[in-house]
Amino acid sequence: MIQPIALALPRNSRAFSLVEMLLAIFILGIGVISISALFPAGIVMQRQSTDDILGPVVAKNALGLLRARLTPSDFGGFQDFNPTQTPFQIQPIGAPAISTIKGDWPWMRPGFLFDDPNTPFDEGAIDIFSSEVTRMQIGLPTYTFNSRASELFLGWPLAQSVLWGIPYNQTKYPLYPRVLANGPASAGANVLNQRLIEPDVIITQRERYWPQGSELGPSGTLAQRPQYVWECMFRRYGGKLQVCVFVYRVQAPGGEVRAYSVAPCEINSAFPPNTILTPFTPPLPMFYAAPASQPNQTWPDSRLSPTVPADQIPNTQGGSTGFAPLDLNKTFDDWQSPGQLWIDNNAQIHKVLVGRKTTYDGRVKLSRPIAKSIDAPVNGAQPDDDVLPDGFYPTRCIGGIWFLPGRDANGNQLIPIYVTVEEL
Repeated sequence: MIQPIALALPRNSRAFSLVEMLLAIFILGIGVISISALFPAGIVMQRQSTDDILGPVVAKNALGLLRARLTPSDFGGFQDFNPTQTPFQIQPIGAPAISTIKGDWPWMRPGFLFDDPNTPFDEGAIDIFSSEVTRMQIGLPTYTFNSRASELFLGWPLAQSVLWGIPYNQTKYPLYPRVLANGPASAGANVLNQRLIEPDVIITQRERYWPQGSELGPSGTLAQRPQYVWECMFRRYGGKLQVCVFVYRVQAPGGEVRAYSVAPCEINSAFPPNTILTPFTPPLPMFYAAPASQPNQTWPDSRLSPTVPADQIPNTQGGSTGFAPLDLNKTFDDWQSPGQLWIDNNAQIHKVLVGRKTTYDGRVKLSRPIAKSIDAPVNGAQPDDDVLPDGFYPTRCIGGIWFLPGRDANGNQLIPIYVTVEEL
């Protein structure tokens, strides 16, 4: 009978101990965690690269659409509507009076027509010359019943309102006698009895989506979520029309996939008590009036803070109790957020390189120094100021900035992507 051969095993062989297994799992876990940490960073970098590439593309498409609908000859000056008013009385809601030469005007946002949330359609639009507000104010039928906003909702000038938005060319769009209930107005009727034939230039919310195929499907469902949205504003400088385009991305609360339309201005305690806001204030881009450190001066003020570099904002350091504190509950303080993009009254674009996320962060640092002198007051002159025609002084300081708030009234997160300024 054949006996089985017993295999001799080394006497010192043994299995892995529990401690060795735990140590191996720990080392493996560190490696897996390190590798997995690369994925979020990679996603962020990919998103950033996409934004850097597509942001200018969206802005170019926006400028192309605006140039197809508008020409510089469509715009006029404030003096065409009341030659007795001075440029110091031309300013957006809540903005400081910005010095300009006659015929020019500072940045102005178009009028807004807001979406009706009770319908499955998106009626949101921008009304370049605030034609709907104009028709409503002078008692003419309007095309929509939606809420609306305009930079000059109370009219300009206030004594005898004849203009309710961006000034247009009266030669191209002339005034003619308004038809009254008892017949045509007489030839000697004052300006209040004139009917404005304002240019009607409407750009819908869907036209401001990118890709432009993004729109609502049947029963209000979203057929394709827009990747980017753009807004614009205009100014007249040296007789030339400039347009500023803001490109941004929208992220709904919790990542929810839903339709987006510009919400009306949020009027609540989130804004400083001295801010001039009404339900009719244009919401985008938001305007922030640079607070004065002392009468006739605004930030950044190199005279009061000679040791602060030109690329940093004084009194924005952690725990600051100065004129630019940080309140995380105030939408207006979003201008201090990291990565924020500004446009100032000198048409200069600024990017916040180091921003504030908490009240202990600071100071706010820009990606480059402010190029122009910042010592001149808004409504006055320094001895070295050059006097412009008509006795007005140049605006060399930052009286205010325009930017996108971090969120809108509906809770959507607005992420700035790109800003550009070009001639129309």
